[in-house]
Amino acid sequence: MTLRAVPPYAERVLRREPVMGLYYFEPEVLEKYCGHQEKYHFHDSVLGGAVATRDQYYLTLPEASRRRDIFATVDYGRRKLKGGGAAIAAFLYHLGRLPPKEQCYWWSFELEAPDFDDDDPGFQKWLDQELEGALVTHPDPIRSVYEAIRQVNAVVAPSKLFRREREDPNPHLVYPVSNTRKAYSATHKELRKLIGPDSIDVRVVKQLIAEMRLQPALTGDERPWALFKRLLSDLPADEQKQILEPLERSAAARSLDAHEIDDLKLASEDYVERFKRDCLDISSSLVRIAEHLTTLLSPRVA
Repeated sequence: MTLRAVPPYAERVLRREPVMGLYYFEPEVLEKYCGHQEKYHFHDSVLGGAVATRDQYYLTLPEASRRRDIFATVDYGRRKLKGGGAAIAAFLYHLGRLPPKEQCYWWSFELEAPDFDDDDPGFQKWLDQELEGALVTHPDPIRSVYEAIRQVNAVVAPSKLFRREREDPNPHLVYPVSNTRKAYSATHKELRKLIGPDSIDVRVVKQLIAEMRLQPALTGDERPWALFKRLLSDLPADEQKQILEPLERSAAARSLDAHEIDDLKLASEDYVERFKRDCLDISSSLVRIAEHLTTLLSPRVA
C-alpha cells in the first residue's frame, strides 16, 4: 500500500504526528451520528461528547463489511470560535483508528486554520477531563431543564405534572449541530416534547386547579396549555407573562422552519448560544412555577 492509499488520519499517525494532537471540524460532522442513533451511540453535552457504533447495527452488517464499517468510541469536545459558533475537536488517536471511509468523512469537515476565542473555560475543562482524568463540572442548560421538570413534579408528588416518561432524557434533544436557523428550530421541536402541551398530564392539572380553588371554575373544554396557565392565574398579569414567556417563545421557535422560507443567508447570530440561553430561561421559569405551586399547596403539605 502506498502512502497515498492510506486514509488521512492513519497517514498522519504513520508520519509520527502526536497521537494526542487535536484536529478541528465543522460541527456538521456530528449530523450523521445524531440523526441515525439507531446505528450510533451519540452522547452529547455542553462540553463535548462521544460517538461509537451500536452493536445492533454491527450485527445487521454482512461479515465482510463489519471491519470496514464499525468503529469504537471517538471522544469530541467543543472549542469556541471568534465571532460565534464552535469547532468540534477530536484526538488523532481516535481519528486514526476509524475505518477508512469514516476517516474520509471526518476529513471532509476538517477546518484548516480555525480562529479560536481566547476566553473558553469550557474547552479547558474538557481537556482536563480527557487528558488528566479530572472530574469537572460545568453548567449544562439542557440538563437544567430536566432538573427543573423534576423539581415541578416533586412538588405535586406522587402525581406528575409533566408525564413520567418525559423526565427521561430525549436522545434527540442535543445542542444544534450547525449554526443555522433550521438546526435551532429543530432543537426546539425536541425541547417542546418535554415542556409542551403533549407532555402535561391534564388530569393532574385539573386536580390542582380544583384543590387550590382557582377561579374561574373549570368549564370542561379548556385545552392543555390553557389549563396549565391557569395554575398561575392568582399571580399579577405581568408576573404570569414573565414566567410563561420563555415557554411560549420555545413554541414559536420550533416552527420557524415550518412557516418561513429560509433566505439562505449565512447566519449572523450564534444559534447555539441562543439555544443555551433559551434553556436557562425555561428552567428558571419552571423553578418559579415549582415555587409558586409549593406556596399554593403548603396548607396541604402542612
